[in-house]
Amino acid sequence: MSTLAYASFRGSKLRLDALGSSLLQPDLTVYVDVPLEVRKARLEARGPTAADRETLSSEASERLLNEHLSRSGLPGVGHWLRLDAAGLKANEVVDAVSGAIMGLAAAASTQGAFLGRLGVRHSA
Repeated sequence: MSTLAYASFRGSKLRLDALGSSLLQPDLTVYVDVPLEVRKARLEARGPTAADRETLSSEASERLLNEHLSRSGLPGVGHWLRLDAAGLKANEVVDAVSGAIMGLAAAASTQGAFLGRLGVRHSA
Protein backbone atom coordinates (compact mmCIF):
# COMPACT_ATOMS: atom_id res chain seq x y z
CA MET A 1 0.00 0.00 0.00
CA SER A 2 2.81 2.40 0.84
CA THR A 3 4.39 1.86 -2.58
CA LEU A 4 1.11 2.88 -4.22
CA ALA A 5 0.76 5.95 -2.00
CA TYR A 6 4.29 7.12 -2.81
CA ALA A 7 3.84 6.41 -6.53
CA SER A 8 0.68 8.50 -6.57
CA PHE A 9 2.44 11.25 -4.60
CA ARG A 10 5.18 11.29 -7.24
CA GLY A 11 2.64 11.68 -10.04
CA SER A 12 2.18 8.13 -11.31
CA LYS A 13 -1.04 7.79 -13.28
CA LEU A 14 -1.15 4.01 -12.84
CA ARG A 15 -4.24 2.99 -10.90
CA LEU A 16 -3.14 -0.18 -9.18
CA ASP A 17 -5.35 -0.01 -6.08
CA ALA A 18 -7.81 -2.48 -7.64
CA LEU A 19 -5.07 -5.11 -7.83
CA GLY A 20 -5.09 -5.33 -4.04
CA SER A 21 -8.19 -7.51 -4.04
CA SER A 22 -6.46 -10.12 -6.22
CA LEU A 23 -3.37 -10.38 -4.00
CA LEU A 24 -2.87 -12.27 -0.76
CA GLN A 25 -4.83 -10.31 1.83
CA PRO A 26 -3.07 -9.12 4.99
CA ASP A 27 -4.75 -9.42 8.38
CA LEU A 28 -3.25 -6.12 9.49
CA THR A 29 -1.66 -3.06 7.90
CA VAL A 30 0.25 -0.79 10.27
CA TYR A 31 0.78 2.89 9.45
CA VAL A 32 3.47 4.24 11.75
CA ASP A 33 2.74 7.95 12.09
CA VAL A 34 5.32 10.42 13.41
CA PRO A 35 5.37 14.20 13.21
CA LEU A 36 7.29 15.75 10.33
CA GLU A 37 9.96 17.17 12.65
CA VAL A 38 10.65 13.71 14.09
CA ARG A 39 10.90 12.26 10.56
CA LYS A 40 13.32 15.00 9.57
CA ALA A 41 15.53 14.38 12.60
CA ARG A 42 15.58 10.61 12.06
CA LEU A 43 16.33 10.96 8.35
CA GLU A 44 19.09 13.50 8.98
CA ALA A 45 20.65 11.12 11.51
CA ARG A 46 20.93 8.35 8.91
CA GLY A 47 21.47 10.58 5.88
CA PRO A 48 18.38 11.24 3.74
CA THR A 49 18.16 10.11 0.14
CA ALA A 50 16.90 12.38 -2.63
CA ALA A 51 13.57 10.52 -2.44
CA ASP A 52 13.43 11.19 1.32
CA ARG A 53 14.14 14.89 0.87
CA GLU A 54 11.23 15.36 -1.53
CA THR A 55 8.82 14.28 1.24
CA LEU A 56 10.11 16.57 3.99
CA SER A 57 7.88 19.60 3.51
CA SER A 58 4.64 20.02 5.41
CA GLU A 59 2.76 19.97 2.09
CA ALA A 60 4.38 16.71 1.01
CA SER A 61 3.82 15.16 4.42
CA GLU A 62 0.12 16.06 4.31
CA ARG A 63 -0.27 14.72 0.78
CA LEU A 64 1.39 11.42 1.72
CA LEU A 65 -0.78 11.07 4.81
CA ASN A 66 -3.88 11.63 2.67
CA GLU A 67 -2.65 9.10 0.07
CA HIS A 68 -2.27 6.48 2.81
CA LEU A 69 -5.56 7.30 4.52
CA SER A 70 -7.44 7.18 1.22
CA ARG A 71 -6.30 3.57 0.83
CA SER A 72 -6.95 2.46 4.41
CA GLY A 73 -10.36 1.00 3.59
CA LEU A 74 -9.40 -0.87 0.43
CA PRO A 75 -9.88 -4.66 0.32
CA GLY A 76 -6.12 -5.32 0.17
CA VAL A 77 -5.44 -3.64 3.51
CA GLY A 78 -7.06 -5.84 6.16
CA HIS A 79 -7.41 -4.23 9.56
CA TRP A 80 -5.92 -0.73 9.55
CA LEU A 81 -3.84 0.43 12.50
CA ARG A 82 -2.64 4.01 12.53
CA LEU A 83 0.01 4.02 15.24
CA ASP A 84 0.99 7.37 16.73
CA ALA A 85 4.70 6.72 17.25
CA ALA A 86 5.69 10.24 18.28
CA GLY A 87 8.10 9.86 21.16
CA LEU A 88 8.14 6.06 21.03
CA LYS A 89 11.35 4.07 20.95
CA ALA A 90 11.68 1.22 18.46
CA ASN A 91 10.91 -1.44 21.09
CA GLU A 92 7.78 0.48 22.11
CA VAL A 93 6.57 0.49 18.49
CA VAL A 94 7.14 -3.27 18.36
CA ASP A 95 5.19 -3.69 21.60
CA ALA A 96 2.30 -1.59 20.27
CA VAL A 97 2.11 -3.59 17.04
CA SER A 98 2.35 -6.87 18.98
CA GLY A 99 -0.49 -5.68 21.21
CA ALA A 100 -2.61 -4.87 18.17
CA ILE A 101 -1.99 -8.31 16.71
CA MET A 102 -2.94 -10.00 19.96
CA GLY A 103 -6.03 -7.79 20.25
CA LEU A 104 -7.15 -8.83 16.77
CA ALA A 105 -6.50 -12.45 17.65
CA ALA A 106 -8.55 -12.19 20.83
CA ALA A 107 -11.43 -10.58 18.94
CA ALA A 108 -11.41 -13.14 16.16
CA SER A 109 -13.92 -15.95 16.48
CA THR A 110 -11.30 -18.35 15.19
CA GLN A 111 -8.33 -17.21 17.24
CA GLY A 112 -6.26 -20.31 16.54
CA ALA A 113 -6.67 -19.96 12.78
CA PHE A 114 -5.69 -16.29 12.90
CA LEU A 115 -2.55 -16.96 14.92
CA GLY A 116 -1.76 -19.97 12.76
CA ARG A 117 -1.69 -17.74 9.67
CA LEU A 118 0.80 -15.57 11.54
CA GLY A 119 2.93 -18.59 12.36
CA VAL A 120 2.25 -18.21 16.08
CA ARG A 121 1.46 -21.19 18.27
CA HIS A 122 -1.24 -20.41 20.77
CA SER A 123 -2.27 -22.40 23.79
CA ALA A 124 -5.51 -21.56 25.55
